[in-house]
Amino acid sequence: MARVLGWVFLGILGVGLILGATAAIFGLQVATAGIVGRGKAHIEIQSAPSRISGYNHFFDLCASVQNAEAGIDQQTEQLKATTDPNEISRLQTNIGGLQMTRANGINQYNADASKDYTVGQFRDSMLPYHLDPSPYKAGGEHTRCGI
Repeated sequence: MARVLGWVFLGILGVGLILGATAAIFGLQVATAGIVGRGKAHIEIQSAPSRISGYNHFFDLCASVQNAEAGIDQQTEQLKATTDPNEISRLQTNIGGLQMTRANGINQYNADASKDYTVGQFRDSMLPYHLDPSPYKAGGEHTRCGI
């Protein structure tokens, strides 16, 4: 009987040690979560794919703004050359859509450029820090993306 009680005691002790070790490991993970998380975030942000993607992201956004401005210019020229009311309505709708596309691109560019800790740090120095959000007038000065 004493031998059985000894084995039961050792079993209970073993389970207790396993539970204690599990709790200690969990506690250590909780205690170091901030440090480990910051480290993993830094590694992820500074990785080659993240850097390249961030760098290209700003050029792509700036080019989308330039494309919308070119579209506004082209649609405005067509608008000047037509007298058909249906065509005028269609062209005005297109211009409104292109203005919205331009505004969306500018808003995204400016928001991402402000993210200094993540994607914003990879904006090329030749690109503007922020794009001017004022409405574009056809034939006006186009957004510049680099030199």
